Amino acid sequence: MAERLALLEAVRIGVEEERRMVCFESDYALVIKVVSSGTCIPELYGVVSDILSFVSIFEFVSFAWIPRERNGQTNMLAKSALIAGGTLVVD
Repeated sequence: MAERLALLEAVRIGVEEERRMVCFESDYALVIKVVSSGTCIPELYGVVSDILSFVSIFEFVSFAWIPRERNGQTNMLAKSALIAGGTLVVD
């Protein structure tokens, strides 16, 4: 859950900051695959459809998978933000 919401928030920030060329990285392979293909599966529908609704705003956008070892700090930050917001996430 944290990874999906973190990716959505990153996309929203890119839009707010009027970025034109962006590359979003995540260690959540399934969401990267689904967003990159433009298709969806039921359990990811809400977040993926929100992400895809922003994609046309960018001149260039890519979504890339990275190993969790390279994404540890971001993963912890996303979980901390969800906990602080009152949403409990358990891996």
